[in-house]
Amino acid sequence: MSDGLPELFNNQKELFGYERVQNEFHKAAKLSPEEIINRLKSSASDWTEGKDPNDDVTFVVIKIK
Repeated sequence: MSDGLPELFNNQKELFGYERVQNEFHKAAKLSPEEIINRLKSSASDWTEGKDPNDDVTFVVIKIK
């Protein structure tokens, strides 16, 4: 993950933050890689109320069984 997700700001100028990212990963861990990415993108969009991020937001999901 790039730093773009945890450094997203909402309308109140609050950061999404690494703790929130970690919580989102824990909630999505059992999902498929595509579903994990979609969940993170949705969380980011909800946080920013649909506004475009100021920085890139990049995800790579690799699941090992």
